[in-house]
Amino acid sequence: MTDAVLANAVVIGTNDFPHLTRGWHARETDGRCGVAFRACKGTGALRLAAPVGAKSVHLLLSGPRGLCQGALRGTAAVNGTPHELDLDADLWVMRSFPLSPAAEVEVELLLNDAPCPDEVLGNGDGRRLGWFLAAAWVE
Repeated sequence: MTDAVLANAVVIGTNDFPHLTRGWHARETDGRCGVAFRACKGTGALRLAAPVGAKSVHLLLSGPRGLCQGALRGTAAVNGTPHELDLDADLWVMRSFPLSPAAEVEVELLLNDAPCPDEVLGNGDGRRLGWFLAAAWVE
C-alpha cells in the first residue's frame, strides 16, 4: 500500500481521494434522494485506515438494479477475504463485514455480470456499472 494519509471513513463527494484506488467512474448523484455516489467498473477497490481495535467495515451502497434481471450478486473482499454481497431491491443499504486486526483495510467490490446501460436501454452509455458506493467506514 502507499504512504498516502488515510482516514477510517470515506464519503463520496467529500474525501474520495486517496481512498478510492482503482476501478471507479465519476461521481454521480441519485436523483431520487440526492445521495452522491461512484459506480465501480464491475470491480472497484478502496482503502481505509483501521483504528486500533476496529472490528468491522461498513459500506453504504446500492447498484444498477433497474438494468438487471433478478437480484444483484457479487463479493466484497475485505483484506483478501471474500464475503457474499447481494441486493434484490433498488435501495441504499448498509452492509457490514468482520475485520481482522490490520493498520489498513482494502475492500475490493465485484458485481457479477455488471450491466452496460446501452445494451439494456439503447441510450449510448457504454460504461459497465458495478456497485454504487456512497460511503464506507471502519469501526
